[in-house]
Amino acid sequence: MSETFLGESDSITLWLIDLDSDVRRAGDRAMLEQLPLSAQEIARARRYAFSRDRARFIAGRLAVRRLLSARLGMDPRQIVLAANARGKPYVARPHMGCQFSLSHCDGWALLAVCDDSEIGADLEMLRDVPEWMQLAEHCLSPRELAALSTVPARERQAAFVTCWTRKEACLKALGTGLGIAPGSFDVGVEAAERVVSIGLRGATSAAAVSGAVRVRSMRVAALLPTPARAAAPPAMVSIARVLRRAPARRPTHPQA
Repeated sequence: MSETFLGESDSITLWLIDLDSDVRRAGDRAMLEQLPLSAQEIARARRYAFSRDRARFIAGRLAVRRLLSARLGMDPRQIVLAANARGKPYVARPHMGCQFSLSHCDGWALLAVCDDSEIGADLEMLRDVPEWMQLAEHCLSPRELAALSTVPARERQAAFVTCWTRKEACLKALGTGLGIAPGSFDVGVEAAERVVSIGLRGATSAAAVSGAVRVRSMRVAALLPTPARAAAPPAMVSIARVLRRAPARRPTHPQA
């Protein structure tokens, strides 16, 4: 499998992972027991109906374990990965404060790793999506929609993708998932670094959390072709770091 180091900034290390570089080996059910995966990961892999999906899941988990083991200086089989109630993965053992976020898009994955803060990462290809404007109207805030309308037409879809990946990264960092409506907070449509405040106004779940997150974005050049597929389009990457968080509950109103 192939991992490309994208750099390190603000104590966050980024890797781009080609999930299709070893499809036959990763997708072989008979080899699952020989791989450095947990029993839960092997069971989940076996539940995939299509070999390509199974191969990509396994490739992603193997890459995460390989890169984390190099960072922590230990055998990949000794690393225990778990997920919280909202599905956010974390290193359960050893507990060294290591945090990571994994994002998938087609046959690629983005891995962000940090030693001192909760983080979130998102990856999306910059390709044509005919219904992108309907998605924007549903997911962006009024302020973001107004900003999007000022972007030159040829750059507008890329600006929407930038905005969307920034929202995803922020929500992943807080670990709230869709417990906060994406249109309830502003991340901007530009790639520049920004501190984002996420509050209760958009809470859709009693388990939602609020906080402040620093987010930044960057474009990754067109991805190289592999034996498994043709070249991929450029991609947008967004990374978010939690600066402050607080548990939150949806406001309750006294009965009349």
